[in-house]
Amino acid sequence: MPRLVQLDEDLDARVAEIARARELSPDQVVREAVSEFVAREDAHEAFGREAVASWEAYLATGRHLTSEEVFDWLRTWGTDRETGIPECHD
Repeated sequence: MPRLVQLDEDLDARVAEIARARELSPDQVVREAVSEFVAREDAHEAFGREAVASWEAYLATGRHLTSEEVFDWLRTWGTDRETGIPECHD
């Protein structure tokens, strides 16, 4: 379904400038911007759902890692002693 999007003069001029520089139409620039915004919002919502699921799992089981355990694990990244994620515990 076609949508009409009103841009203020400054934003419209900036879109036109970007379109010229990238050899695209202004519509292509706007579609790409909207697509990237929607993808970012989808990722943000998925992160929120994952956080809620993790919290609910913790409340149900009590299994967790302490921040120190996570930091210790992260300090091994990129070293010759890198390990997998530690086991959660009660």
